[in-house]
Amino acid sequence: MGKKILADKTLLIITPYYPDEKNKDVQGIFVKDQINEIKKHFKKIYVIAFVLNSLKISKKNRLYKNYSYDNVSVFYLRSLYFPLEFSGGIRIDNRHTKLLRFIKKKDLKFDLVHAHFSWPSGFIASKIKDQLNIPYILTVHENFTWFKSELKNDYKEYRSAWTKADRILRVNMQDYKHLMSYNESVEFFPNAVSSRFKPLDKQLVREELELKQKEFIFALGIHVKRKGFQDLIIAMKDIKQEKPQLKCYIGGKGPKTKFLKRLIRKHDLSNHVELLGFLSNEMYVKWLNACDLFIFPSHSESFGVTVVEALTCGKPVVATYNNASEFILTENYLGLLVNSRSPTDLAMGIIKALNINWERKKILDFATRFLPAKINEKLLHYYQSILENTQNKK
Repeated sequence: MGKKILADKTLLIITPYYPDEKNKDVQGIFVKDQINEIKKHFKKIYVIAFVLNSLKISKKNRLYKNYSYDNVSVFYLRSLYFPLEFSGGIRIDNRHTKLLRFIKKKDLKFDLVHAHFSWPSGFIASKIKDQLNIPYILTVHENFTWFKSELKNDYKEYRSAWTKADRILRVNMQDYKHLMSYNESVEFFPNAVSSRFKPLDKQLVREELELKQKEFIFALGIHVKRKGFQDLIIAMKDIKQEKPQLKCYIGGKGPKTKFLKRLIRKHDLSNHVELLGFLSNEMYVKWLNACDLFIFPSHSESFGVTVVEALTCGKPVVATYNNASEFILTENYLGLLVNSRSPTDLAMGIIKALNINWERKKILDFATRFLPAKINEKLLHYYQSILENTQNKK
């Protein structure tokens, strides 16, 4: 079976997060990037994502409207649910029944399901397989701490997602083998980098952004405690003593944004740390290319795709040991690793990295292994193999 066979197939994607049409909320952007790279191989792709039903009161609820582009149709289902971890494993969640009813109502026809995250997507895919006999592939994106919690709790919903999958892809190299006790078809499968990430002329980009600093560092991510931006801000207290002209820019937003602003004021760092807010894809690429170092202070990750995005732009990275970055920054010419949750170690690492003459070409050569063409070729092979096996069983 070759790629031509996929041209007649329809793929259903189930994901808890998927960006809106204009990418104003970028949660799940890695799923959208993957779809954009593989969509040309399929007849049709349906994407179903879930939004917590808040009676259309919340901004996020109003933001998510169904949309279509090319051969991709995106549907947001309003649902009521409560995380398994907070309900003692008692399922208070109507997403799987809502999705199955939606499939029936819309008379959606598809040949293969790709579920992102074990819960709820993997569990829902297992229910679809039970009822409609349609195979599924599961990508386990959970960060290291989250995944450990799933293994420890061992709820039947997780077991169903893992044992019934036709193939499991785990984005973390360290822990993917844990899934082999549930399923023989388990592979380490890193996230690919979107083709929009590429090296640009540093000086030209700085002029476009009207940046006058000779030296600055950059970080980006959703503003939650786990991402460690509070550690980076505190680290800047020590860094400014050594490099008083250095500035730190942090992109993104989230529930901890106000806390980070207060932290900046508390430590009198308003001239040294600036929160940029939400950055469009285009602006994000420009900031990556303009900076001297990319900083990734996260406490726990499954993969940490922003590290690879920085490398793909030729930038060295200072990252923490977070159960993911240490499996990406495997060569000393890519950047430095420091202890997580330690502003002192982070400050020392950043100062050291700023004094190193990094070789951009070496970084770019290394980053080619994460380009979408290479990684998605393997994904397409998995799709083909599953469909072929399913056909042979009929």
